[in-house]
Amino acid sequence: MSKATEALGTLLEGLPQPRPPSLSFPQRCAAYYALRRRFPQTIVAQAFAVTQGTISALARASPTGKYHKVAEEYRDLGHDAFGDKYFTDDHLVLIQKYRLKLLTDRPREQPSTFKLEGEPGETVVIRLAWRPAGDINPETDEPEPAGWSWGRADAASPREGRYPTKTQAHNAALRAFGYEVRKVGRPRK
Repeated sequence: MSKATEALGTLLEGLPQPRPPSLSFPQRCAAYYALRRRFPQTIVAQAFAVTQGTISALARASPTGKYHKVAEEYRDLGHDAFGDKYFTDDHLVLIQKYRLKLLTDRPREQPSTFKLEGEPGETVVIRLAWRPAGDINPETDEPEPAGWSWGRADAASPREGRYPTKTQAHNAALRAFGYEVRKVGRPRK
């Protein structure tokens, strides 16, 4: 490979990536219908492979705005007829796939620790961590759902409970050590 070709390759690597392909009119209508059915914008953006900004603009579509043709079509046909015409079972399956992926993926938050006073003179370090779905419960031999768990930091991994939010796991750990939880993050002994 010549030096000129290498230099050109290096130059091209620095260029911004191409924009994702824009949606066709039927795809815009399907995405708009999904938004009208109250699917989260993040999931709709992933399912239709567009940016969050595109979906946000589509959600604000009005007869005088950017996606005015989509809004006019929705107004002219009505909710049910619009959905029948543009939103297929394939769209629903795709959205459900991304919805499930969002629920089962590891959250962006990393495990965290905090200290509690246990027995008099003892400080216990509690660790909160995300546990993915599919771990086998040794008592029931069934897979457990994904969720936040808590446990002592000196144990291999947190094993107490599966909670949908980190705050709920934190509060469960506080209660287990005799703290009364009145407000989030404000334990009372």
